[in-house]
Amino acid sequence: MNKVLGFIALAFAIIRKTPFGNSLTIDLAKAAVDGEQLGADDETDLLAVSCSSTNYIGHQVGTHAVEIEDTYLRLDKAIADFLSYLILMRRWARATIFSNIFEI
Repeated sequence: MNKVLGFIALAFAIIRKTPFGNSLTIDLAKAAVDGEQLGADDETDLLAVSCSSTNYIGHQVGTHAVEIEDTYLRLDKAIADFLSYLILMRRWARATIFSNIFEI
């Protein structure tokens, strides 16, 4: 059983260092919105999403590498898709979005 858990941990460690880590995070955010029915009533809901693959990739290849540019382009599309999803699902009425990016 420990080998299985070790393999899963290794798989996640690899994914987080690719642009697909951000895509997976956005997919999980969509699942959370659906599963928890966020925004479906008058109660205040909070969903915090951290797309950290940009940081991992930036540390691997540097901030001016084409790989980090590709990561940000993919992240931009993933965020746009997520926001479109929220609008489509009518969960958008009272949303606050902020970004905090630290790339050196």
